[in-house]
Amino acid sequence: MSGSLRSASSGSPLPGKLLKFLARDVALCSAITGNDGRASCEAVLGSDTAWAAFEWRVVFEGDSAFDAGESAAPPVLGSIEARASR
Repeated sequence: MSGSLRSASSGSPLPGKLLKFLARDVALCSAITGNDGRASCEAVLGSDTAWAAFEWRVVFEGDSAFDAGESAAPPVLGSIEARASR
């Protein structure tokens, strides 16, 4: 899974931020954004759940410099972008 985090005001990438990847409300994996604002991780998905039926989300919970942000997409897109404001 991959996602990116950018400033809502400037569009600049936000490095060093923790992104969490979820399907429905199930945490799948998390990763820290690089200098380009992108993060990726691998999740082991059980075969007993129809994961493709869930909306997948990438979540930034916010920090002292930026407010929280999140975005959602169908899992077939493979990459999701979130924007954080401040």
